[in-house]
Amino acid sequence: MNKLWIFAFLLAGMTFFASPSQAECTKAADGTITLSGTELGQCSGDAMEISYVFTFYGVCGEFPPNGRDFSSCINLLKEDATISISQGSSATVDALIPTDGTYPYTMAIVRPTMTLRGVLKFSHSVTGGDGTNVPNQTVVGTYCQPPNFEWSTDVIFSAVFPTQCSNIEPTGNALNSGSFRVTNVGLSAWSAIRTYEPDTTALDPNAALNLVLLDTNGNVATQAADVSLLAMINKPTTPVTFTPEITDISADFTTVDGFGFAYICNGGAGVDCFVYTPYVGGGGFASTVGSTR
Repeated sequence: MNKLWIFAFLLAGMTFFASPSQAECTKAADGTITLSGTELGQCSGDAMEISYVFTFYGVCGEFPPNGRDFSSCINLLKEDATISISQGSSATVDALIPTDGTYPYTMAIVRPTMTLRGVLKFSHSVTGGDGTNVPNQTVVGTYCQPPNFEWSTDVIFSAVFPTQCSNIEPTGNALNSGSFRVTNVGLSAWSAIRTYEPDTTALDPNAALNLVLLDTNGNVATQAADVSLLAMINKPTTPVTFTPEITDISADFTTVDGFGFAYICNGGAGVDCFVYTPYVGGGGFASTVGSTR
């Protein structure tokens, strides 16, 4: 199997979060997490399962104008694909072979709601939520997990604590399956990954990754409620080339560093720590497209 390209989609690293010098987390060999830092920071935990629905995965002959004209792009998926993978595992999807040629861009379009399961174990008590979508409902514990309800990027700026915490490790039927919906329209601080919104952050054809939030009509979404699809435009270091010798291709999807969460420790290392928002992207996915010659 010859690698044609590697596509990575990571929401981590967005400028919304504090720098490592202000906030950081450490993990023991068994995965136990210790938080520190008095500024808002980010960390990640192992994922039992993360699921995405892909409606498009392919290559583009040129950069999509305005992030929504995909006429130069070719979808390699035979149909919409639901990818469900856990930490350390992968999923393989058969792909169509595009027209021979060189493609400087690759692109994936996914539905904005992604599901995740996983348990965070802390070396100290942290404050999270009680698993309900009710503001100011906090619970202290050493184990936290995503809740069963759907939440979104907007929750970061609300008083809802979507991370459900307790002192009992959740197992079996106590494990939740949460739904995280990306709706960061208007949050320009997330622009480190070139999130495009009208009149805010311009797309950059030379950037490694551009993320475009689209509505049901394929136009750039102007408000959170309208976000229906996420188009991720990637510029590989080396353009992708297809030749007549390529007889079949497939895409392998793996998780990268589980799922992320936002937190702050008002009292320093392990003291008065609040765990805010679990999200896909601490995380996210990486895929390798390979060919047989």
